[in-house]
Amino acid sequence: MSFTHLEVHSHFTLLGATPSVGALVARATADGLTHLALTDTNALYGAVAFSRACRAAGVQPIIGMTITVAEPAFPWQPGDAVTAGKLVLLARDAAGYRSLCRLSSAVQGSPQREALAARGLDLDALAEQRAGLICLGGGQEGWIERYLRSGDAAAAQRYAERLAGIFGQNLHLALELHAPADAAIADALTALGRRLGLATVAVQPIFCLAPADAPRLRLLAAIRANARLDEDAGNDAPNDDADPDEEWADDETRYVARTTTRRAAASTPITPVASFSRGQAAHGPSPHWLSPAHIAERFARFPQAVAQSGEIAAVCGDCLPDGRPIWPGLALPSGQTPDAALTALAQADLERLFPADSPRRGQAQERLAAELSAISSHGFAPLFLVVADIVRFARQPRDSGQHARQRGELPGRLLHRHHHGGPHRARAALRAFSQSGAGQPARH
Repeated sequence: MSFTHLEVHSHFTLLGATPSVGALVARATADGLTHLALTDTNALYGAVAFSRACRAAGVQPIIGMTITVAEPAFPWQPGDAVTAGKLVLLARDAAGYRSLCRLSSAVQGSPQREALAARGLDLDALAEQRAGLICLGGGQEGWIERYLRSGDAAAAQRYAERLAGIFGQNLHLALELHAPADAAIADALTALGRRLGLATVAVQPIFCLAPADAPRLRLLAAIRANARLDEDAGNDAPNDDADPDEEWADDETRYVARTTTRRAAASTPITPVASFSRGQAAHGPSPHWLSPAHIAERFARFPQAVAQSGEIAAVCGDCLPDGRPIWPGLALPSGQTPDAALTALAQADLERLFPADSPRRGQAQERLAAELSAISSHGFAPLFLVVADIVRFARQPRDSGQHARQRGELPGRLLHRHHHGGPHRARAALRAFSQSGAGQPARH
């Protein structure tokens, strides 16, 4: 398979990128791409819209996310100012999408969301949510390349080994080429991959569609930093006069010139490449879309890395929910279905409310069977079990002496308070509940 863009940011990388998902898909279609990834930073806001746009255009969507990652030697603590690294994660299947959702929630749901996003998740958090994921390590904002540029090849290898311990053969080392000196780092990453049995992949981080969009990126960076456009400090977007050795950072980090790091990198025993092919010597940071032909020219010395992008794309299948109900997980005894659990719970309440000698026992039993049948036909048993837990919790005594009335108590009343109202009223209420959509789970 031909080249596929595997690190692509839309405007859902908030204040960090400019393209809409529609514009990205249109560009992919114009370039003849059959697959395209979306990897916004720490977020999946655009996943559904992106998938729909891709489907409409006949492009296979690849759902991913760029996650900010803390340096292993410095466990995250609130207030730390260490700049996060990044990893690109791609979902191979539905399990991978669930892993991305959990990782995104770990960041977005944190009370210290901004601090955590800027600091990054630790690798233990990634290890817990690695199912179904492909990881692209390396790249200018990854810790592996940072270690190589600082001259610490041993640390780069240790970090790569740690990632390989988490992702196994689903780890690939990302190569980025923005300036002539980057080829030396790409050589070092390729050599590291050979030592560890890891493939390399050509990656072009995309934050805008064209170089002319760079002023808009600088504007977004200024808004995020609450700075003036003419203030250099805090700007984290490239400009026309940017030094090719300055790094492009994702939306949760800062754009800084790592002068000390670069000086150290210049003294490392890596043989530099004199220049790119004609016309490429002055690229510098280039966070914009490049055509497959341009990628092939830029990565001419690394054809296998270009081909590897297509191979990765080929194993990334459909991963978004397909519209079927997705209920919360239930802690049921082994082998017990939600329908069986609900039947047992309701039957126990019926026997409590209508003893065997009750003259209404037969009518109540018939009504319960009808209601359970209706619930089962709609697949609502998990919902009723969750509501039963909520109602049970709400009825527990509180210090305030007040009992909250839950909006979801209707199904609980239908099952547990059979003696209130006749069967016709109850069946009418259940039909209204099931037909109103009130019991429908969230759908994508």
